[in-house]
Amino acid sequence: MVTERTKTRLARVLRAEGLDRMADLAAKGRYDDFESESATPCIDLNRDLTACGRGDLAARARDGEWDGTPEESQAWADAQTDPEMRAILDSMGGKKP
Repeated sequence: MVTERTKTRLARVLRAEGLDRMADLAAKGRYDDFESESATPCIDLNRDLTACGRGDLAARARDGEWDGTPEESQAWADAQTDPEMRAILDSMGGKKP
């Protein structure tokens, strides 16, 4: 069974709520734990939702509804090729790609 990616689920919810610009950003990984260029994508999502008056969705974000999954975390770790990053992950028990 293939699970829908977190960024895809978030984009679908945002689009259904009429937040098309944010949905487009979500689909591109802007709020994704492992794809965002931001160091704080979850905080960014909460801030942006709050700024557009969607405290209900911001609360869901704070509750972790759109946090990356363990599978997404493992895929990110497996994709790391930088020797320093590999050494850090290996020291923590991370799998090698």
